[in-house]
Amino acid sequence: MSFVGILCTPKQETYIKPILQQYVPLGNFMILKEENLENFKNITFETIAIFMGGESLFQKVEILGKIMEKAKYIIMNADEPILLKPHTNFKRKCNYLWF
Repeated sequence: MSFVGILCTPKQETYIKPILQQYVPLGNFMILKEENLENFKNITFETIAIFMGGESLFQKVEILGKIMEKAKYIIMNADEPILLKPHTNFKRKCNYLWF
């Protein structure tokens, strides 16, 4: 089973969730937030989509970096500043998709 992790603001979550539920089964995508990030550190996501920019930088950067390191695809907005500048040197190569 492949999981999709979504990093977004609470406002964006209200728009993203209903759209995703039309295309992805409910149990296959998870909204990653600062307060629940620790719970996802052992889950391997096939795709992580980042909809928030550098102004919403997470405090738990190490955990987020480890989660992103295991992902097969990372989708980011090309217009936003990169969220994890200290963690751009991942040990494993990912496929980055920019929109």
